[in-house]
Amino acid sequence: MSSIFDGLATTLTDILGETVRVYPGGGAGIDVNGLFREDPVEAADEFSGTSQLVLEATLRVPADTASGIAVGDIVDPGNGNTYKIVSKIPGRSPAADKFITFVLERQ
Repeated sequence: MSSIFDGLATTLTDILGETVRVYPGGGAGIDVNGLFREDPVEAADEFSGTSQLVLEATLRVPADTASGIAVGDIVDPGNGNTYKIVSKIPGRSPAADKFITFVLERQ
């Protein structure tokens, strides 16, 4: 079914995205256009009862781009660090090209 949101993720990625290299299954790298971010999130310390801000890295790509990316793949966004994909969060948009979010762990 067509949605008024179809094409939005691709358009946003074209405007705001950047090229990152993904190494699927440890093989040769492929360049994808996506939204790489390191955002501060609050992490609770169960032992001390306090919390602190930590950076959580994510990569968001349109669904058609995400089909070749999996948990365990390595991401090189070109910032001098590499990241391992630790989880995949499916998009909730009705759009065919909805964003898929990959949560990353710095290596």
